[in-house]
Amino acid sequence: MTYCSGGNRDPFTQIYLSTSEPAYISQAGKTPTSLLGLNPATTGVFIAAGQSIIANSTTDGSDYMPVNANNVFNVNPYDGSCTLLTNPVIGTSGLSTYASYQTPLADFLVTAGVYENVVMCPVAIAGSALHNWIPSDNLYYNYPIAAAQRMTWLGFPPTAFLWDQGTSDLTTSQSIYTSEMNTVMGLTQNGGYPTTPWILALSTLQSDGVTIVPAVRAAIEALWNGTTVLQGPDLDSLLGLPYRGPGNLPHFAGPGCIAAANLWVTQIKAVL
Repeated sequence: MTYCSGGNRDPFTQIYLSTSEPAYISQAGKTPTSLLGLNPATTGVFIAAGQSIIANSTTDGSDYMPVNANNVFNVNPYDGSCTLLTNPVIGTSGLSTYASYQTPLADFLVTAGVYENVVMCPVAIAGSALHNWIPSDNLYYNYPIAAAQRMTWLGFPPTAFLWDQGTSDLTTSQSIYTSEMNTVMGLTQNGGYPTTPWILALSTLQSDGVTIVPAVRAAIEALWNGTTVLQGPDLDSLLGLPYRGPGNLPHFAGPGCIAAANLWVTQIKAVL
């Protein structure tokens, strides 16, 4: 693993660019910009973490263009650079022809009047199991805290951490998932963000397009406490065509991206 070639521009936790599941960091076709002039009080700032469902994994959604194109932003957690938010999103894994539901999610939040502007700072890595996000694994445990520190340094501390993960934990017990998820969240809560909430989605669908993981779902539901751990959307409810696949299961198809974004907006409006 190596540092992002752009270099880190802040004095905080350094995060690494994985060579096994590299983040998309190209600014090709993007519009460079900055957050200068935005009002932090009316700007939603989200650290998007987890695995491929929230990353660039949709093969037919890259043509989605935000209606509020000048009000949605994408901060690269590796070097702090900022562009207007379009697919594929910068900072999370995936290919240049793929898309993430993060783009319509941000756009829909502005359209709904929840925020005047929305900033996404993504750190999701495809194929990551929950244990990859804890210190003993030494892969991605410092990504959420580093992204939060990055945004704080830029003057826009995070509104919430969005968590979409569970597919890779088919054999993980409820107790282990609970323990490891508490460790993941504790890293930010003990690292300067004790009250910044985590919003945990139910997202466990397997590559057969049918199987979900009851133990992970139960663990996440039990972790919701209404204060620091908030109820996220049930993405497992989006089954079959037109939401998933075909040929790319369990990832969303284009309509699934839109549906997932709408589910997130409903929950964010309800819990924040």
